[in-house]
Amino acid sequence: MARSNDTDGCGTAFILLVVVYAIVQFIKKNYITICIVLGIIALIILLAMPYSRKKKAESSLSSKSEQTSNPPQKYQPSEAQLNYVNELLERARHLADIINTTMDREKFYISFDELNSVLKCLSQFEDRISFSGALPSAILERINAQKQASIDSLERRIKEAECPEQIDPDIVSGNIVPSVSENDSPIDRRIQMYNGKYDYMDGHDFEYFCADLLRRNGFCNVKVTQESNDQGVDIVAEKDGILYGIQCKRYSSDVGNKAVQEVFSGLAFYHCHVGVVLTNQHFTKSAIELAQVNRVLLWDREKLEILIKNAQ
Repeated sequence: MARSNDTDGCGTAFILLVVVYAIVQFIKKNYITICIVLGIIALIILLAMPYSRKKKAESSLSSKSEQTSNPPQKYQPSEAQLNYVNELLERARHLADIINTTMDREKFYISFDELNSVLKCLSQFEDRISFSGALPSAILERINAQKQASIDSLERRIKEAECPEQIDPDIVSGNIVPSVSENDSPIDRRIQMYNGKYDYMDGHDFEYFCADLLRRNGFCNVKVTQESNDQGVDIVAEKDGILYGIQCKRYSSDVGNKAVQEVFSGLAFYHCHVGVVLTNQHFTKSAIELAQVNRVLLWDREKLEILIKNAQ
């Protein structure tokens, strides 16, 4: 049997040696030129490194700036959730007013328990909705810490109501302090026991207080509407042939849009010409803007004081 020829391996090695020899000879002949080219390349690399670092730093700063100017979007509550929260806030204010003004022990404790429930419900939205002022959870903690003080205040009001002669009328300046008459209705007597301090009146008593002020200021046919389902109008009164539909708000904070919306919607129901919101406080900016568009009059604390002064 014939053997295969192994000359292929030797040929490949010879070719490699020839190539290496040629490269070496080329380097010897062009040594200076090669060094210059390599030096230029190294210089270019050295010069490019700071520029590359600078661009990388600028890119990093730009990325951070974009993250700062465009923070991640927070959870956006739905309109239904916002409306629900606003209703709870309105209810909480109303319950707080009852707690601070009522002279009915049962009503006080029922309102206090309900306020706790409302604030607990509101506290569940703290991570989704921004609340102005104190958080519901903080308010809840505070009112429970001050519960005994609220009870003491309730008992003090009851005692003053049972012994009105002990109340010094001089502590009230500029307010109406009518005398108690045997012919007065129970509502009139209850209002008189407030001694003109309208900030402490129950919401419904405040309506009758305002109705009496309107009569004393030249309004006629003054009528307080039913306590529930009043369609947004608490008092209907007439003056100079103009029929006024009036929403009364005895609040401990500024009055918002809802009162303006309520009285505006109730005008047609009572066939009134002019809508009015009358309060012992002031109005928010948005309420003022809405009232201007809907031509609703806003009578704030200053207007209330003028009505009281004119009724003297």
